[in-house]
Amino acid sequence: MDELRKDDTTNKYFNLLTRRITNSFSKNILNDIKKLNINSILDVGCGTGYLTNKIYSIVPNVIGCDIDSKRLQLAKEYAAGKIKFIQNMSTTLPFPDRSFDLVTCFEVLEHVSNYSDLVKECKRVSKKYVMFTVPNEPYFRLANLLRLKYISRFGNHPEHINHFNKHKFKLTLSKNLNVKRVKLNSFLWVSAICEI
Repeated sequence: MDELRKDDTTNKYFNLLTRRITNSFSKNILNDIKKLNINSILDVGCGTGYLTNKIYSIVPNVIGCDIDSKRLQLAKEYAAGKIKFIQNMSTTLPFPDRSFDLVTCFEVLEHVSNYSDLVKECKRVSKKYVMFTVPNEPYFRLANLLRLKYISRFGNHPEHINHFNKHKFKLTLSKNLNVKRVKLNSFLWVSAICEI
């Protein structure tokens, strides 16, 4: 658990200043998943597996994949063998068509230059639903500035190359998916559930 707290992307769930809002964020995700009739999940861009473990508590048939081998090692240790994690080095997912009831992709699209390809891949490997979250801009950057993070970048995380608000996110996803619902999640994120 100490190693998870040291990871930049996972620390927000433990940090005194951010844990309340990030725990609300994850609770909202879990509530949305509970409302879907699903038995299997692929968590794309799972990182250290923090949310993947929370998902496992309600849908035990979950697989996590990520590009970062160091974070995947933390995910495997954190899950203690309960969850399968695999490394995937591209936006092409190593699964057959329609492999999972739900594909989740939380806080990933803002990092990927060819995010449209990843959206299409998530759709391809899903049977029923795809769920995405992205930071709600410009409010996410403003929150970073308020906590004195990335000041020289005006609050923009160094790895964020795409920026979305609710309207832009819905338009982006609508190009490839049937968007069922787009909503704010704890104000700092936008969450979308799409049907296949």
